[in-house]
Amino acid sequence: MTSPSSSILQNSIIRLLAQGERLNAVLAEICESLEERLPNIKAAILIVAPNSDRLIHGSAPSLPDSYIQAINGLPISPSSGSCGTAAALGSRVITPDIMIDPKWRNFIALARTHGIRACWSEPIFSGNGVVIGTLAIYRTEVGTPEEPEIKIANEFKDLASLAIQHRNSIDAHTEAHARLSSLTANIPGIVLQWTFGTDNKKTLTFMSDGVSEISGFSRDTLIQSPKLLLRNIQPEDRRDLLRALDQCALSGEPVTHDFRVKRDTGQVLWFRLLVQPRRRSDNVTVCDALGLDITDHMEFERRLEESQRELNAKFIELQRTKGRLEVQTNALIRTTDEVTKARDMAEDASRAKSEFLSNMSHELRTPLNAIMGFSDIIREQTFGPVGSTKYRDYARDINDAGRHLLELINSVLDFSKIESGNEELFEEWINVQDAIQSVTRILHDQAQRSDVSLAIEVPEKLPPLFADEQKLRQILINLLSNALKFTDGGGTVTVTAWYSASGGYVFQVVDTGIGIALEDIPKALGLFGQVDSAFNRRYEGTGLGLPLSKSLAEMHGGSLDIQSQIDVGTTVTVRFPSERVIRKSVESL
Repeated sequence: MTSPSSSILQNSIIRLLAQGERLNAVLAEICESLEERLPNIKAAILIVAPNSDRLIHGSAPSLPDSYIQAINGLPISPSSGSCGTAAALGSRVITPDIMIDPKWRNFIALARTHGIRACWSEPIFSGNGVVIGTLAIYRTEVGTPEEPEIKIANEFKDLASLAIQHRNSIDAHTEAHARLSSLTANIPGIVLQWTFGTDNKKTLTFMSDGVSEISGFSRDTLIQSPKLLLRNIQPEDRRDLLRALDQCALSGEPVTHDFRVKRDTGQVLWFRLLVQPRRRSDNVTVCDALGLDITDHMEFERRLEESQRELNAKFIELQRTKGRLEVQTNALIRTTDEVTKARDMAEDASRAKSEFLSNMSHELRTPLNAIMGFSDIIREQTFGPVGSTKYRDYARDINDAGRHLLELINSVLDFSKIESGNEELFEEWINVQDAIQSVTRILHDQAQRSDVSLAIEVPEKLPPLFADEQKLRQILINLLSNALKFTDGGGTVTVTAWYSASGGYVFQVVDTGIGIALEDIPKALGLFGQVDSAFNRRYEGTGLGLPLSKSLAEMHGGSLDIQSQIDVGTTVTVRFPSERVIRKSVESL
């Protein structure tokens, strides 16, 4: 008996989806059909959880519940088994022998318990190239898949992608419909939506029940003949309203317009229409509108005007006097507030200036003293004629001190340029591995002097990154220098990098140093912010490294985040958006 063809299976899956079958039942059908085509395997499908960096259970009909529960919520990470790695890298991951693969080091006991020795995982992509799940193939024996097996698995992976995307689309549509229905049902007024086509044709696409109640026509009638909505609008208001709506669609700017509606009973109602236009990718303008009944408000204003006209001269003068007093009082309050704010700002600026000058004075004095002292020794030839090895050593020390001074000044200047908006990006395609290797070579001597282990954990193949290479290197140097400075001898500083379509390009610097208290992290990210600001603090620096790195990352559309714990260490994560990555397969790099 032959196995059903892919087209038959695809039609079967589409039928199940059309019938509204639950997603896990459809995925179970895919796994079971794949197991029929590939004997001696166990298939499992994991799904990327919404707004999360984890994989959740989709279906695994042949795997025991204990295994399924253990991998449910698997982190998406280059060191999280075959599936977590495949989802993180967006490429196939083959593990011939689980027992010796570093990616499985946290799951070896689990695999041994359930008799699993080999695994390969295929990332499941959406139509726009985003990873939405993984298809895993497990075997009880060591080995790698053959090309025909990979081809068959890819056919079923595509079926899983179709099923997941279909269900995601239905869920999104259902949620949007429910949200809109709930919103319009609870809004005190009328809700309308219409479109302006490129031919200026207007089409009514949605209206709430309140529209039918006011117009006297059913929803279906109004959808077919939207001009009926204008019938009850007062003629002198109708032209101004239509002109305001046309201008709103052309300009793309929101509009608020008041008009009157005369009901069949003869009652005149005032409405305030708030219109928010938005332009779709096909150049069609969608107008979302909320109409509020302001009849009571307008009546109140009319009565108020009549009451004001009836006031006699004495009351008018009293009101004028009161108005003048209120203006004077408000002006006095504003002046007091402005003086208070100015005083607080001046005090804050003075404190920041004093602390900065104190820090910079200390930072600049130390290297300058070294330069002057060593220069005097060379000038006086204290250790003999020029050429002594000691002079060469001192010349090197002078160079180091000068470089340190230059780095301090450059940091201040860099931040000044960023704050003034004069900093520019010189973007190019960067080989990330080369950039990281270059930076770690620069900091190798610092790590050795500090007796700190400097490690690199980067996948062999990473896609190029479109960014300013000098600024990327500056970010990494700042973060690694900080990590080395705040890590005692015998500690470890690790730099990692990876890419995923959903999470973008990620750089991470992890140290085992002194750590930062949670409440001090915002201060560390602030301008010239240092956790210990005492003049004789243990760790030198201007406090510009972290805020400068954060600003450089944000210039690229990215972000910088700090996670830390006292006496445990610090993890700094820099993310670049996924649109800065060449979209091509890892194999072609």
